[in-house]
Amino acid sequence: MTPDAPPVFPNFKPLTLEDRRLLQPRLQAAAADITEGSFATLYLWRNYYDLRWCMWKDWALVVGRDPDGQFGLMPFGPPGRGEAAGELVRFLKGTSGAARLEWCDDRFVAEMSGDPTFLFTPRRDDFDYVYSSDALILLPGQDYQAKRNHIHRFRRAHAVQYAPMGSLELPACREAAEEWYRRNPPPENSPLAGERTALGEALRHFEALDLKGGIVSIQGRIEAFAIGSLLNTETAIIYFEKADPDIPGLYAVINQQFVENAWKEIPWINREDDAGLPGLRKSKLSYHPARLLQKFSGRC
Repeated sequence: MTPDAPPVFPNFKPLTLEDRRLLQPRLQAAAADITEGSFATLYLWRNYYDLRWCMWKDWALVVGRDPDGQFGLMPFGPPGRGEAAGELVRFLKGTSGAARLEWCDDRFVAEMSGDPTFLFTPRRDDFDYVYSSDALILLPGQDYQAKRNHIHRFRRAHAVQYAPMGSLELPACREAAEEWYRRNPPPENSPLAGERTALGEALRHFEALDLKGGIVSIQGRIEAFAIGSLLNTETAIIYFEKADPDIPGLYAVINQQFVENAWKEIPWINREDDAGLPGLRKSKLSYHPARLLQKFSGRC
């Protein structure tokens, strides 16, 4: 394999930044609205899930590992992915004795509807929350009264100092993130432990992944930040929001300010899933998502 050639099935290799050039056209062809349709998402979580990939004909195949063992993702590439999925399933059965595909979107499930060997089950904990950017910026009507109140109380107590995140702010954001995790230590092997790893990758490769960020400072100290990226022309993904929980209204402020300053021209904001965490689910529902993007687990 030459340096510019993709890995060929079944020779899976770890994801690298250089793989974006090869993977991006396949991700675009799959036209997935879920967060796993973004190269940045796959790269940020590559170490936590041991993500590896290769090409089979026109499709990119990705495999990973979680506490339940090895799994595959839906093939990325143009429609007609049934044969590629079959090859991936045979590989998984040959190496693990069982086969499952995770984070499958409804478009792929519809493609596979005529294949009786697959049983797809929606996984609520993995559903992505999608919001209107206008709603997150304007916080209109009675539904958002509490959010507006939080922001108004914050503004009365503090001068809002919002700024885009750039390379000069990254060291301070790393310190703020470490302080947050010191105060909120994630249980081992929990989704938050994975998030900590992914956030470190985002801050380390912020510019290389074309990420956007925003910060809120109080008296010159960064107290909140958010990081996201563009999934497509219609949707941006927000990966991380961290704020000092002891400052009332700060989470509401960074949420609103980041969308207004970084993504106001983008109609939809994907704020990812809630990982089945009750507090996170309550928070994401409180912003009244326009829709939930279903993801399915496929077994055969």
